[in-house]
Amino acid sequence: MYRLLVVDDEPYIVDWICEIAEVESGIELEVYRAYSVHEALNWLNRARIDIMITDIRMPGESGISLVQKVTRNWPKCKIIMLTAYAEFDYAYAAIESNVTAYILKTEDDARILEAIRKAVKELDKELKDLQLLNKTNDKLLNSMQPIQNDIIISILKGEIMQKEEIISQLESVSIQINVEDPFVLVISKIDGIPEKANIVDRFNYRHAVKKIIEHYFTQYFHCFQIEYSNVKMVLLLQPRKEQNGEEKGLKRDASSATGEYFITYTKGTLELVQQSCKENTGLDISFVVSNTLVELTQLHYKFQHMEKTLLHCVSDEKGVVISDAILNEQNHENSAGSSDKLEEIREDLTKDLYLLETYLENGDRENFEAGLKNICEGIRNEKCLHDSAAQEIFYSVSLMLLSYANRRKIAGAVASKVDISDLLGRYNHYSWNESIDYLYKFANGILEIQEKDTSELSLNLVQFINQYIQTHIAEDVSLIKLSEVTGYNPSYLSRLYKEIANETLSAYISRIRFEKAKNLLANSNLNLNEIATEVGLNSRTYFNRFIKKITGMSPQEYRTYLC
Repeated sequence: MYRLLVVDDEPYIVDWICEIAEVESGIELEVYRAYSVHEALNWLNRARIDIMITDIRMPGESGISLVQKVTRNWPKCKIIMLTAYAEFDYAYAAIESNVTAYILKTEDDARILEAIRKAVKELDKELKDLQLLNKTNDKLLNSMQPIQNDIIISILKGEIMQKEEIISQLESVSIQINVEDPFVLVISKIDGIPEKANIVDRFNYRHAVKKIIEHYFTQYFHCFQIEYSNVKMVLLLQPRKEQNGEEKGLKRDASSATGEYFITYTKGTLELVQQSCKENTGLDISFVVSNTLVELTQLHYKFQHMEKTLLHCVSDEKGVVISDAILNEQNHENSAGSSDKLEEIREDLTKDLYLLETYLENGDRENFEAGLKNICEGIRNEKCLHDSAAQEIFYSVSLMLLSYANRRKIAGAVASKVDISDLLGRYNHYSWNESIDYLYKFANGILEIQEKDTSELSLNLVQFINQYIQTHIAEDVSLIKLSEVTGYNPSYLSRLYKEIANETLSAYISRIRFEKAKNLLANSNLNLNEIATEVGLNSRTYFNRFIKKITGMSPQEYRTYLC
């Protein structure tokens, strides 16, 4: 889904174009209105805009100046200019290279739709053209990269804490970081790499994701990407600077805070990364973004918090961009004589336990249960209760499950279902068969609580959104505003809401608007302009169209009908 912003100081022009885009285009668009350049800049500072339709001449700042700001801050944004005949040549000469289409205000609806569809096609083509997976002429690694990764990971883990030591280590391996400037910190998680993919295929998938991230960020940011598991990466982002010390290319409205702007820009750009990864690799990518800029010596603490956010708030979700501010800690209480089969299981235990924990984190019950069975069934029929390999396997699985439950802060909740004292008390069981059945029961307790928490989190989110819309229907209830209120990225929020509520957000907002309008028309003495304002439609023209589209009558006719 793309975002369309329409900007004009004449409200009827804005409402006309928005209605065409929403009703007649046949394209799934998030449509936003701005009746001044100031309003437009407010939207542009809050979220990524994919298409902007703007008048050239407006009071105060011109449309051309607005276009220049947009193309610096959101370089991929497609521009459609509204112009009067007399100024067409001037506009064309001024910003020829940045504009997708010019539309005369005297042209009809079909021309508007043609321009919007053209912009959407260009955006689609850019996603499809980014075929990075099969690029073979890149130099994939250089000799310094492994040790650079190790040093960054050591900083993130807190193994290197002192600023002087950090600077010394970074300089020793030529990592070009400005140690005095803060970072935007991002953790990414890749979902959907085929289980049967070999080592080379997995490397190519990860490399493709890294190249896509580079494509979108390196123009304006120093971008450091570090892999720290098969499916997770850390991004350290620092704005590039011109010789005068200003951030390269990225220009902000003077009223917006630097940190907030860079984080907003990062979130918006990561949504483009997600779309491109899905288009080119078939992979879903989730991101946790720091809610503030992070100083070098604070990276360790922020990384720990973001790891918790990834575990608690992303888990089995796919394709989400969230801020680490969303984390709300849950209040749950916190081998002699072994057979060849057991030795084989034991030798692969570290790898298999890692996979098991990954399946747990992703909420992948099917693969988790299969993996647990693969480990445990080999010791079910073991006769010797003292077999060292069998004990190692049992206690290793037990410790992994207990550690995971503690980190998720669900150990207390699991204990209400299963006696947790038996987890490490192997001799409380009279056979390996009984021990394995217990492990299955304990693991199932974790999965049930985790699934319940995920379901409740989604349901609570939808209920919160519904309540917010009902309470603030006269105010801004756009998808971007709801994204800011909840901490989830707009695309994910829209998708999750539809999945849980079985209707789109826009449909729910329209329903609440109409219900309130109907009540006010029938039971109040407010005039039509006042009612339009009360339901969040500040344009009388748009209010008239809104009521007529639903009822087939004008607002006044409908009021008469109700009374």
